[in-house]
Amino acid sequence: MNTEWSADPQYPYVTMDELGHLLDEEGTIIFGEKRMLLLGRAQGRAQGHAEGHAKGRAESMLNDLKNLMETMNLTADNAMNALRVPESERSKFRRMLETDE
Repeated sequence: MNTEWSADPQYPYVTMDELGHLLDEEGTIIFGEKRMLLLGRAQGRAQGHAEGHAKGRAESMLNDLKNLMETMNLTADNAMNALRVPESERSKFRRMLETDE
């Protein structure tokens, strides 16, 4: 599934799979308010999925960091080096580690 493709630039998260919902019983494209509602719902689902996926990855990385720090007695920076956490993400994980203690 290609999540970048959209039939409407106003709704960039709408995928080809979700376009079937924009057709009526005869296969004619739905326009107007109903189309906007369907596109909005599809965009909301896609955004929610992406946000949930990102949150899950962050929680997994946080658990991996804590595990390395505890089992190998590493500092947060050394654990992030071992897991190759990008520099742009390190401050976020430092905050998460501080609030989790």
